[in-house]
Amino acid sequence: SIFTTIASGPSTPPTVARVDLETTGVQRLRTKWWTPLADHPDQGPFIAEDTVVVSLGPSGIAAYKAENGEPKWRSCVVGTIVAVGGKRAWVIDEVGRLSGIDLASGVAREWLPLGCLTVPVINTVSDRLVLASPTGLVVSLAPVRPAAEPAPAAAEPASPAPAATDPVDPAAEPAAADP
Repeated sequence: SIFTTIASGPSTPPTVARVDLETTGVQRLRTKWWTPLADHPDQGPFIAEDTVVVSLGPSGIAAYKAENGEPKWRSCVVGTIVAVGGKRAWVIDEVGRLSGIDLASGVAREWLPLGCLTVPVINTVSDRLVLASPTGLVVSLAPVRPAAEPAPAAAEPASPAPAATDPVDPAAEPAAADP
């Protein structure tokens, strides 16, 4: 699937769309769905799991279901999306903070000062958040992955009871007390 934003013309509103490769018969691209946007998009869409996230300039950020284009939420946070991953859309907001917007609800959960990491690095390839400074410092952060459940421990086989014919190690047993 290809997800794209389409700028508006004189008679058409801006849209976000999903285009799929149709493989029945002749291969061709076909628009699966399109949804009008509330404002002109600042940049192309970001995709994470089942969510398409679009920055709408001064109108905030909006999310849509990847399957059918249905609106999921709209946030009033204005800024540039730099990465989407770890159940967050990471945005450098209009006051220069890094804001983490929850992908499920659209609620801003984190607001972090960037310090010297003021150069936005937009990552559309992976779910890593990349931050940089004008002096060349680069930081790459990955979402926390859920810990894999440990495999159930195999029960250790019980040691077999010594047979009556097995020799007994005299050093292993205490000496019998004299009567």
